Parts: sequence; structure tokens; C-alpha cells
Amino acid sequence: MTSTPGSLPIVRSVLLPTDMSPGSEIAFQHALAIALLRKTSLTMLHVETSSSSVELPSVREMLERWGLLEEGSSRSAVYENFNVRIKKKVVKGRPLPVILETLEKGYIDLVVVATKGPGGVSGWLKPSVSEPLAHRTDTSTLFVPIGKPGMVDPATGQITARKILVPVAEVPDAQNAVTLAARTAIAAHHVHGDPVELYLMHVGDHMPDLELPEHEGIRWSQGLQQGDVIDQIIRTAGDRQADLVVMASDGRSGIMDAFRGSHSEQIVRLVPCPLLVVPITAHEMPLLLT
Repeated sequence: MTSTPGSLPIVRSVLLPTDMSPGSEIAFQHALAIALLRKTSLTMLHVETSSSSVELPSVREMLERWGLLEEGSSRSAVYENFNVRIKKKVVKGRPLPVILETLEKGYIDLVVVATKGPGGVSGWLKPSVSEPLAHRTDTSTLFVPIGKPGMVDPATGQITARKILVPVAEVPDAQNAVTLAARTAIAAHHVHGDPVELYLMHVGDHMPDLELPEHEGIRWSQGLQQGDVIDQIIRTAGDRQADLVVMASDGRSGIMDAFRGSHSEQIVRLVPCPLLVVPITAHEMPLLLT
């Protein structure tokens, strides 16, 4: 079944929890690139677990590195040139409760968080902090693995995604994830001009009935797999050289339920590209990129 892309709510605010550990800059680059495309606010949140003080990443320095701002630009230049509001928060406490409390207090459409891969650097954004965000919030969450290629060019800040994998199941309903993946593909197509491959995979005998938005910048394909769900997602993402994996979650059961415990560690740590988890319980599904 196909349809034209629907009109979806936009991303109005992006949250970047950061522990300032080496290598976490890639999540900062993804959060900033999305905020620039959406012309929305970006909140950088650091939770101090010790008495040492930190300095949050400089947006202006990154924009200067990307060639989007002249060197030595004023602090107001970010909003004046890009209509992006930057907020920086440093608070004391335990990371996970602080992040969840922040999401409850203010309207955040998208969380971007760095995750530690095998052999990666340590910090408070370890699995015990990052993984529960996938099933303890109604906010879409983009997990960006440290030390692996992302979907943002670190030299220019441009979106580079050309291949997106969307694992689907009967439960939870994957339509929101499919639609959001399509919208992301359209945005990436507008940036680099190439069609984006969107591959639907289902572990089972019959592909669920889904509406697939039509657009000149999207090329749909699909396939059925057999075996362990987690293993098949990780293998397919690697075999197809996916730049992004987009998955649905209902927070309690279905495909993401198997990701708790050791399976959660597998999907967050071993998927070879950013992972976008889209809760079906969200009141409004954000338009990630447009």
C-alpha cells in the first residue's frame, strides 16, 4: 500500500544529554545538524556526578568548522543566521533520573544520545543510562554509536544518509517508524540529491500491511528474514551498509521488549550505525528532518 507523505508535526526541540567524554562529539554533531535543518531549539544537558566543572560544546566553533559562520562570530549569530536557540544546562544528580525529569518538564521532540560501543570510551552515558531511554520515554530517541560512522559529515555538518533500514513487526505497529523514516529519507535527498534506499525487513513469514509514502527521493524494497530478531537486525544493517536504523517501540512489549538486559546491550552497542527509536505512545510523532 502506498500513499503520499502526510503532514506531520515538526521537531520543535532537540535534547542532547552529554557526559563530555572523548568521542561523544559525534552525537553533538548529529543534534546540531538536525536543529539547523529544523530551525529549532537545541538543549545541551550535562549532569555532574562529581565536583569538577565542565564546559559544554561550543556551537559557534562547530559552525565555524563547518564553514557556516565566520571565525569570531558573535554569540547572537547562531540565532540571527540560523534561527536556532541554544540552551545549556549543567545540573547535579544522577544522569538517568535527571534526563527523564527534563523530558517530563519541557516539550522535547527528539533526544540525541551517544552510546558506547565495544572498546569505546567510558562515561556516564553507559548502557544503564542510554538504553532505558528506549522504553521509559514517549520521546523519539536517536542513539549515535561512538567510533562508528554516523549520518552527518563531520567536516560539513551535512546529512549523508543514503540507506535506511526499518525493521517492522505486527506488534508494535511500525507505521509511525515507517513514515518517519520516509520523511528522513526525503530530507536527506533534498540535501545530497540522491535517492535514498529504504529497506523494510520483517522476521517472519508475512510482511505487515503498511502505508509506504511515495516520493522521487525514496526507493522502497523489502525482505523477509528467519531466525533471531536481534541477530537479523544487526546482520542486515551491516550487510546493507545502513546509515540509519529506524524502529518502533511501545515501551513495554513487542520487538523492543526483547532489547532489555543483554539484548538491549546488543542492539545499542552492536548496530553499526545510528538507531532511531520511535515510541508509538508519543502523542505527536515528530518530523525529524524536512
